[in-house]
Amino acid sequence: MKIRIPNQIVLIIISVCTFVVVLLTDIFTQLIYTHWLFYILPLLIVYPTENQAATYAILSLSAVALVIGQLFSSTNISFENIHIISAINRITGFFVLLLFTIIINKLIQTRKHYQRVSSELAYSNKELESFSYSAAHDLKAPLRAIRGFSDILMEDHKAELDEEAQMLLARISSSTEKMSRLIEDMLSLSKVASQEISPHEVNLSQIAHSIIDDFRTREPNRKAEVRIEEELRAIADPDLIRIVLTNLLGNAWKFSSRKEVSQIYFGSKKGKEAQVFFIKDNGSGFDMANQSRLFEPFKRLHSESEFLGTGIGLSIVKRIIIKHGGEIWAQSEVDKGAVFYFTLPKSGL
Repeated sequence: MKIRIPNQIVLIIISVCTFVVVLLTDIFTQLIYTHWLFYILPLLIVYPTENQAATYAILSLSAVALVIGQLFSSTNISFENIHIISAINRITGFFVLLLFTIIINKLIQTRKHYQRVSSELAYSNKELESFSYSAAHDLKAPLRAIRGFSDILMEDHKAELDEEAQMLLARISSSTEKMSRLIEDMLSLSKVASQEISPHEVNLSQIAHSIIDDFRTREPNRKAEVRIEEELRAIADPDLIRIVLTNLLGNAWKFSSRKEVSQIYFGSKKGKEAQVFFIKDNGSGFDMANQSRLFEPFKRLHSESEFLGTGIGLSIVKRIIIKHGGEIWAQSEVDKGAVFYFTLPKSGL
């Protein structure tokens, strides 16, 4: 039965004592290859806790170093000098190993510190996401009431309202609709952050076709040339990847709406480490000087008077891609369209 050593100092003392025994044995006896077994003996009775793992390593490393040192020191050396050289080898090897032990212990302490900080940060983020979700969810009911009352006033009392009052009610209705979209996007952002992924092989081409069909149904008169490469496949959560493609294709559809003919291309190319998918459009594009803000929540590169939106969609997309172990980035020129690239794994996550 092994003994668990609760104190790192005790383990160091054992190591030092073992070193002294080996050194004295080497000096005052003619044992050549068997004396290193003294280093192995503590290994048979000592089982360190996690905090002493690095110090415990000095015992096993010493045994290996002693054998190597003995092989070098006992070849073509006179018997009179072998004890001196062996002693030097033991002393040097021991202190080198002790130095390694100290360094390893420092690394372990640093790792544990970062693990603790990461754990605290993850907990704080979880609490913040929970609060955001609760706040957004609780705002839905009063918002529906405000919009409902304004609609009642417009429908049942329109004749009693002057032009200015009607305009103000219309602005209330428009603002509540905007806030409703914002709340829904905030809820989606919170859900994505906490949702576990269930990856399967998915046909991205089929999903993209169904999304574009929905866009065409809503805008039957829209002139758009959409090209989707066939059999684009990846390992992803089907529901989450649909959100990604809906947002990216939706942006391409939206920001190219002012062109006489919208051009959208969904394809792929080989990357250095993974297959790279891309969605390209001939829309309004954006200034690459602002690309650092592109995936931040509530950051918009176009005014709402130009294009509707809440500024959360790309944040949701980035979170989903990262949860899949992929990357996302973009390239663009103002008035010359944009290309969004993203990677997804080819095998199971």
